[in-house]
Amino acid sequence: MPCSTKDSSICVKGSCKQVGCDGEFGSSAEFDTCGVCNGDGSTCSVIEGTFTGNNHGTSTVVTLPESAYDITISSAVPLGEMSRNLVGLEADGERPLRPNAGLHYFFYGGAGWKTTQYNNLKLLFEAKGPLTKPVEVTMVHYTGISMDNKGITYKFNVLKGKESHIQRKSQRQTMKTRSDPSPTTEPTELYVWVTEEGECSKDCAGGTKSVTLFCQRSDTGYVVGNQYCQHLQKPHEERRIPCNLDPCPVRWRVGTWGECSRTCGEGVMVRSLTCTREVSEGTWEDLDQTYCDHVSRPTDRYECNIEDCVDSKKQKAKTVSPRLSYWMRALQKLRSTSSS
Repeated sequence: MPCSTKDSSICVKGSCKQVGCDGEFGSSAEFDTCGVCNGDGSTCSVIEGTFTGNNHGTSTVVTLPESAYDITISSAVPLGEMSRNLVGLEADGERPLRPNAGLHYFFYGGAGWKTTQYNNLKLLFEAKGPLTKPVEVTMVHYTGISMDNKGITYKFNVLKGKESHIQRKSQRQTMKTRSDPSPTTEPTELYVWVTEEGECSKDCAGGTKSVTLFCQRSDTGYVVGNQYCQHLQKPHEERRIPCNLDPCPVRWRVGTWGECSRTCGEGVMVRSLTCTREVSEGTWEDLDQTYCDHVSRPTDRYECNIEDCVDSKKQKAKTVSPRLSYWMRALQKLRSTSSS
């Protein structure tokens, strides 16, 4: 079993033994940033950029070349702000891949991939590589829905110049023997189940996170197909577990505005303010307002009906119809004549 998911050391009879990228016990050989065993990184180039296209349908973000290494594809903003843009992978001879939300591990383009797609995260895909074939990163946007591409960023390493072709071919062959070995010719202890926990669905008040199993080759750390671990007992079933159980920070909860205190002449509308915090999913705890002193306080009073009031008798006189006004004057004149 591996001693850690962070390096290539494996547990042998209760002690950790270092395994180099050359497959030798005790070796300190490591892959450089291009995936060259014992390389010094001098033949590496870093390719990075941002795709901001706004076309409907399917667009190519970037084509990852064969032998690409240390690949990261991410969104410039959290996925929840990306409207209906779906980012996926396509490669010759393989079905287009557009994972659902959550944490997933899969094998694509000759390399093990990890995807974490949550509304509050930016990361989409990552792979150590190297790829054994070109992989196209695509973005699909449905017609009829407003475009909202804030930017898809990519970063990966490739080998430079003429050596890149030679190293790429050599590295592809190495990757093939390491990632797709025949279970009948490879020692079974090289494959182990590894547990990884996903991101918590909430920052506080009790979220959940996935606990996922994937099959890993212990001498290289590469993720391989789960079929290579089928003969091993799983340490546990994949599941979701609670996380971030602490209450959320306090905040103000505002009530609805009441009726205006006056119909004219500067009235006031008020609403209630409550200092509260979420302690669990859908459960809130109301606190004394002093607990929210450090939080910006919303307005709880609002002036309304500020126009001047009008005398009701004058207003009534102004609204008498011309016909009624004529008969009122006639009646007044008749009374004056009778009294004289």
